[in-house]
This record gives sequence, C-alpha cells and structure tokens, in this order.
Amino acid sequence: MSDAGPAFHRAARQATHLELGPLTSSAGCARDHTRAVLTSWGIDDEAVESIVLVVSELITNAVQATVALGLTVPRPVGLTLLDEAAAIVAQVTDAAAGQPDVQAPAADIEHGRGLILVNALSLDWGTVQLGAAGKVVWARMPRASRTR
Repeated sequence: MSDAGPAFHRAARQATHLELGPLTSSAGCARDHTRAVLTSWGIDDEAVESIVLVVSELITNAVQATVALGLTVPRPVGLTLLDEAAAIVAQVTDAAAGQPDVQAPAADIEHGRGLILVNALSLDWGTVQLGAAGKVVWARMPRASRTR
C-alpha cells in the first residue's frame, strides 16, 4: 500500500462516477455498476470479476466507516472507475478520516479479510486524505487476467 501513488492522479481514457448511500445494499449496486461498465469497456471476464471483488470490498469498508461516524445526515460513498492504458483504477470516497486497517483475523472470524483481498488482487493501492471531507481509497488493477 502507498499513500498517494500515481494511480490517483493519472488522466484516464474513460471514467465513470457513482454515488451511493451508506447502505448495506450499496456493495451490490457497486458490483453491478462495475461489471456493466467494465464489460462495456471490453475488459476480459476474469479481470472483471477480480475488479468487481476489489470494488465490493472497498465499498463495504467505506459504508462501514461512514455509518460508524453516526452522522444525523449520512454523507454518500462515491465510486469512480478510471480506464488507464494498462490498468483499471477504482477510487472509493467516504467521509471518515484515517487509514484503512489491514487486519489479520483469526480463521474462525467471518470479517476482516477485505484489504487482504484488495492487496492480493491489486497492482497497487493506497489512501489519499481529503481533510475534513474524508478520504479516497484507490486500487489499481490489471486490465487483463494475470493467468493468461
């Protein structure tokens, strides 16, 4: 993980943005949106499924972080997908400050493995702090499956 790697600042060939409420259903909406966008961009099916998994984990973490703030009027969670020449970048924004915490959960715990998956499936990932506005967690992933 790095703080503000080049993936956060590069110009994209194509981009899309989606805002979601901090709801349990948001991860499913983000998965559907990501799958549809990446398919329209011609990304291969295996890579699409890996990217969808990363997006789902990042959105789930963002929703949990936003809900934990206990705001009277919750702020939205954002998903931006960028098509770079050699990679797809997912940027997820939420209102909570701080770094995401990579955990080492016990084998019998059902939660806490999301960032382990993000790390395994991404070329690079990191966080950009937005001050009082929260943060962006981004992941740069291969456009094609690594098994080909």
